[in-house]
Amino acid sequence: MNNEIKVSGQLQLFTKAKDQVISFNPNQKRSKIRKRYMMPRIVAFIPAHNEEKSIRDCLAGLADQSLPKYIQLDIFVIADNCSDRTEEKAFEAAKDFGLNVIILRTKNNKQRKVGALNTAWKYIYGDPLAIYFREKSEYQEMYQQSIKAILGMDADSRLAPGALQALWNDLMSQRNIGGVMAKYTMRMPKKKKLLAKDDVNYEDKIASGEYGGPMARWWTH
Repeated sequence: MNNEIKVSGQLQLFTKAKDQVISFNPNQKRSKIRKRYMMPRIVAFIPAHNEEKSIRDCLAGLADQSLPKYIQLDIFVIADNCSDRTEEKAFEAAKDFGLNVIILRTKNNKQRKVGALNTAWKYIYGDPLAIYFREKSEYQEMYQQSIKAILGMDADSRLAPGALQALWNDLMSQRNIGGVMAKYTMRMPKKKKLLAKDDVNYEDKIASGEYGGPMARWWTH
């Protein structure tokens, strides 16, 4: 598999504190780093192949979550062989919702979703099959150790309010639990008339299925 991680310039991280973009790269070597506390975090992996119509709704669901106490959420959107505006829509949503979103891009990935997930995994933890030893930076080691859970979800799905906290509680309820799974349901579209026609994201919300007419609501039911 020939995967490459590419971005325009540097990786982009949107912070809640400021409406700005800063460089972020856990693989970057840094000669000096203070021995400081790094918040424990949940990392979300979202493979996205041509998901420009649904990625905003997916990220909106993550923005609605109540995070566990003292836990940070980092979101990796893996733009997998995309030919649409998935990356652009993800960046826009990250800014609008104040999320920590990192975009990874695959190239010539022939393993579909599995290959996309492997791209994110290797970006953080490295390639276990690599024949050359790469020394980890102190920042990379700290980042790896800070990850307490990995959330895998599809780009065309949305977490219900409180889902992330419930998953975390179950995962941490016993020391021998290695993974938990959410229950999936079909979400009833909201009435189309409730959506303002001048909403800048009108087309995206209709296309994502968040709103629908009588036929769409009947079909979902």
